[in-house]
Amino acid sequence: MTEFLLPALLATALAGLVRGFTGFGGALVMAPVLLTLTDPISTTAIVIIVNVVAGILQAREIHREADWGIARPLCYIALLTAPIGLWSIHVLDIERVRQIVGAVVLLATLTLLLRWRFPFSIRQPLGVAVLGGSPTSL
Repeated sequence: MTEFLLPALLATALAGLVRGFTGFGGALVMAPVLLTLTDPISTTAIVIIVNVVAGILQAREIHREADWGIARPLCYIALLTAPIGLWSIHVLDIERVRQIVGAVVLLATLTLLLRWRFPFSIRQPLGVAVLGGSPTSL
């Protein structure tokens, strides 16, 4: 139990710090660590529960400060594409899921480090589709 609990708590605490400073990215910190400790379905459940609780705690601030013209379409796309992600963790091999998550985290980290900008606007349909449907939407 300690082999799971301590690393999971540390990863969750670090994810909370990242989310607190940036407003996003908690799942990018938690998922790779949790995937080394447990299966993709349990990891997904833990990440979703932690993010929902954090979202509820920040709901007032988020509601006041969100640009709903941008956020609403992103939410719709995320709701449409989430079932694809959930389906994929059921049908793919656990090692393949771990590799995909690792690649997404590495790619997201590199794009932030290099300060890469999307070649399209979030106010365009392509921007909404790509960002709202990305695995890093959580």
